[in-house]
Amino acid sequence: MRTWVAFVAGAALAASPGPLEAASDVPDERNLTVAAGIKAGFIPPIFATAELVLHAPHVLLGAFGIYTNGGMGNGGSRHTLGAELGFELNGPGQSTPYLLGSWFRYETAPDGSGSFERMEAATVTGGCELKGKHAEVQLGLGALFLLKDETHCTGWFCLGMHPAILPALELGARYRF
Repeated sequence: MRTWVAFVAGAALAASPGPLEAASDVPDERNLTVAAGIKAGFIPPIFATAELVLHAPHVLLGAFGIYTNGGMGNGGSRHTLGAELGFELNGPGQSTPYLLGSWFRYETAPDGSGSFERMEAATVTGGCELKGKHAEVQLGLGALFLLKDETHCTGWFCLGMHPAILPALELGARYRF
């Protein structure tokens, strides 16, 4: 058993780069990184959600969402769930221009008066992602495509989104692990 442990330890040491090689020849970039933070823009119900992003070389894959109590009228719950897929021009850890597509669904549970909302939307945005050692800031503009808008109102005030295409503003702040 000791022979196998010594063999595995020796093989691991032989395969690892030496101290000079690690300092000069091997870049300090990880191919996959995970970041968590806040995504803001036209994202009902409060225009900001928690976001989790996976960065791979030239690819951004993310999920975002929020759940709140106390929605329309008499307090129905509300939630938003979404996903995003993007292309980053530069490699991992570098500030980069990006192109991003996202989809989200917003829904309220019926409140005490029977009012509810449901909305599905897709966005296409482009912008710049500024990256520090651990911080990321995302700024983008584009278009929001309203795919579905169902609103059932029983009160005196009702807001429905009738244009099918709207401008989209995208802001994000994340911590990269």
